[in-house]
Amino acid sequence: QVRGFIDSLCEHLNCSRENLQSSLAQHTFAVNVDGDFNIRSIAAVDLENDCCSLFCDLSFGDRIVTAVKTTHLPLTVLRHFF
Repeated sequence: QVRGFIDSLCEHLNCSRENLQSSLAQHTFAVNVDGDFNIRSIAAVDLENDCCSLFCDLSFGDRIVTAVKTTHLPLTVLRHFF
């Protein structure tokens, strides 16, 4: 089954499309690069076009994980999103 990014993200965060922005306030994305998780901050969420922009480029095949924002290190990784 093919689903859009926004609907998949809402399911992952257990929220509605309308509440996605507030749910994302507590989360961020990360990509594992050579064994280290690098934060990929969210620039914008476009509900109409079913996409999310980040403040960086991703390479084809990068695995995005969601993480809980925290003031403590290391970053708490929840699970793989894709």
